[in-house]
Amino acid sequence: METVDRKYKNGNFISSLRYHTVEEWENYRDIPDWKRETLVTCAPYTATHQEAMLQLIANVEHVIKSNIPGDFVETGVFMGGSCMIIAEVLKHFGVNDRAIWMYDTYEGVPQPNDIETDPEGKLLNKWWKENAQLEGQASSWCNASLSTVKEHMKKVNYSGDVHFVKGLVEDTIPHQGPDTIALLRIDVDLEYPTRHVLDHFYPRLSVGGHIIFDDYGMFPSVQHTVDHYFYHNKSKIYLDRVDSTVVHGIKV
Repeated sequence: METVDRKYKNGNFISSLRYHTVEEWENYRDIPDWKRETLVTCAPYTATHQEAMLQLIANVEHVIKSNIPGDFVETGVFMGGSCMIIAEVLKHFGVNDRAIWMYDTYEGVPQPNDIETDPEGKLLNKWWKENAQLEGQASSWCNASLSTVKEHMKKVNYSGDVHFVKGLVEDTIPHQGPDTIALLRIDVDLEYPTRHVLDHFYPRLSVGGHIIFDDYGMFPSVQHTVDHYFYHNKSKIYLDRVDSTVVHGIKV
């Protein structure tokens, strides 16, 4: 496996290969080799932690084994690592009739509003402006170009349909997207786009389908948006915590 150099939030890679040593699997000795290989192959292209990646593998496996109808959707793909994982699991089970939809600006996370904060209460808008100026571009936050993400997806060689949808989710959804969704992964970091995706795509999620909120434990405004949506819509959903930031749900 090639060694890669990565930095956070600038469209390049993160720092080094992860989860390829014996020590990193001490708590997961029962994980089959194909799942380990999937994780190690895709980990350099995602900022997601080990527990959440293993959970994603299990979610895709459940969709296929339980024949839950629909395509796979991620909003906010960054470098494409989570969709690479989805594709690798579909390949493992010989599935190529499920489309993967990848929504992103492919120009970084857009400017936060004036009240959104990080977990310590620091304004995201202030941080965004400072880093945009330092990088000399519109957004340095999770900025990976469309051409970069396409190259990453080529590495998994998935023979099914892959749709790259470029632009703000408020502009592209619901006009572009599947009628039925088996797994929906939301990783847009901000409250307004999170609510927009929920409003339009959660009704399309199949019963028994999976939904993943990557930012639930990271950004208070995202947590509030998710809680508010399910409370006011009286939606029947089972939610559980995956790690310090990721929450996973099943539509019931």
